[in-house]
Amino acid sequence: MIQLLAIDMDGTCLNQHSKISAKTMTALKLAAKAGIQIVPATGRALSCLPYQLSNQKDLYRYVISSNGAQVTDCTNMKSVYTASISKSTALSLLSKCNSERLGISAHISHEYLVQGYLLILLGYFIYGRDAGNTKYVRNMAKAIQNTDGDLEELQFYFLSKNAAGNTKNILTEFSDLSARRDFSKECV
Repeated sequence: MIQLLAIDMDGTCLNQHSKISAKTMTALKLAAKAGIQIVPATGRALSCLPYQLSNQKDLYRYVISSNGAQVTDCTNMKSVYTASISKSTALSLLSKCNSERLGISAHISHEYLVQGYLLILLGYFIYGRDAGNTKYVRNMAKAIQNTDGDLEELQFYFLSKNAAGNTKNILTEFSDLSARRDFSKECV
């Protein structure tokens, strides 16, 4: 008997408009009603969980967020698992990348922080209501310095031809970090 169903959000359960179809939502509700523990899994920060799930708290208890860096018990908002990036490592990485033309975002304490208005507008265009909890920061290094929260993820968006290669070379200096390359971003 199936007891747990971990479901990938972006690229799997969500359609091209970043929405869960009525058919998929019905299937999830039926699975939950049958006693199957539904666990949404997303690359997003917890605050940017698809809005269709955020108003269905009875559907799930746990969420895997920030590309697996965070598992949260949503009944009490306690972390079950965290693979965080230390503040000093994040600040060192940002300092070394300072000369690169990068858009920068971070997941900190379940929140999605973005440096730059253009990235925020792009997020609203792509994710619609799901981007509603995005927080603008003028300077990511200062935002990280001023936080007491865990740094779950850093994302770099390459704004010049050489930025991707240069950033990849910089990342080799940080053996304690793992990186994944997407077509338009580097997630740390």
